[in-house]
Amino acid sequence: MTTELHGTVEVRIPRPEKSSRLLLLFRGILLMPHFVFLLVVGLIAYIALLINYLLVLITGRSAFFGFLSGVLRYGTRITAYMYFLTDKYPPFSLGDAPDYPVQVVVPPPGHLHRWRVLSTILAIPHLIVLFALMIAASVASFIAFLAVLVVGRYPPGLFGITASAVRYQTRLNAYVYLITHGYPPFSLS
Repeated sequence: MTTELHGTVEVRIPRPEKSSRLLLLFRGILLMPHFVFLLVVGLIAYIALLINYLLVLITGRSAFFGFLSGVLRYGTRITAYMYFLTDKYPPFSLGDAPDYPVQVVVPPPGHLHRWRVLSTILAIPHLIVLFALMIAASVASFIAFLAVLVVGRYPPGLFGITASAVRYQTRLNAYVYLITHGYPPFSLS
């Protein structure tokens, strides 16, 4: 499934044919090293983001595009794996992973309007929607967890709900990280 976001961010999350019942039970343990890595990378990204906001205000250019887009890709892979959208273990990489099923493509934004630093304030309505979507995705993932244990497949409707929430989160994060131009739409597609 491919989704294009304002012509800048593309998120691909294909639905797997089958899901591993055994892997499903140990996913939390398998994610622990990724959570530690994500914590370290996230702290560095937060500092880079603060500096980036200042640089965009002064110069109109995003200075940490490569790093922040890498954090966005990595976070999306971890979230998709955590919500059972893929069984393939995510790589410990901020770069492109062409062999990984979850793909996030972020072209460089070029010149940004200097007042784009107010994007955090403009993102508040999206954060409220995202909060509700992530609750829905958590409920859908729990039901899918039970379904995968029984039938070995992620139900298509539940997959759609969860994948849409992950795409929405990625789209909003790209906007807040100042690595995309347009204001994200209030859309799940």
